[in-house]
Amino acid sequence: MAVAPVAQRKGCIRSTQGPWTVRRRGRGGGLTTSLRHPTPRERENNRQRERRRRQVAARIYAGLRTHAGYALPKHADQNDVLRALCAEAGYHVDDDGNVTRHQGVDSGAAGPSFSSDHQKSPSISGTTEKATLLLQQQQQREEEVKMSLELTLSFAYM
Repeated sequence: MAVAPVAQRKGCIRSTQGPWTVRRRGRGGGLTTSLRHPTPRERENNRQRERRRRQVAARIYAGLRTHAGYALPKHADQNDVLRALCAEAGYHVDDDGNVTRHQGVDSGAAGPSFSSDHQKSPSISGTTEKATLLLQQQQQREEEVKMSLELTLSFAYM
């Protein structure tokens, strides 16, 4: 009787059928070790959940590439997205994870500075500029209302 070979799974999905080791802290602070025997149905649900999570992440990264203009690698992860966001905000991220401010960018600059590998579409940057302008106008109105209220209160107590 020949047994068909089991397909090899890649990534963090477990391919073994043995029990899982579970370590917990007890009430007294001691470490308790026990074995967990998941059912085949539970294992399959875990595989499906992980597969769905990867599909959603792939769709998000694809959308960032096409609609937001991010230059992400084919198999992007969260670190690549964070690196692209830092580049948009005017920071440089080394391979070690050290973050430094781009040279020639003022610390109080209103707009983001873009690196050569990341270009943003004009419609999105225009929306960002409009949002920044609206926010500044709203803050100015709030300051005027606050000043008016302070003057009214000071005249009321004279």
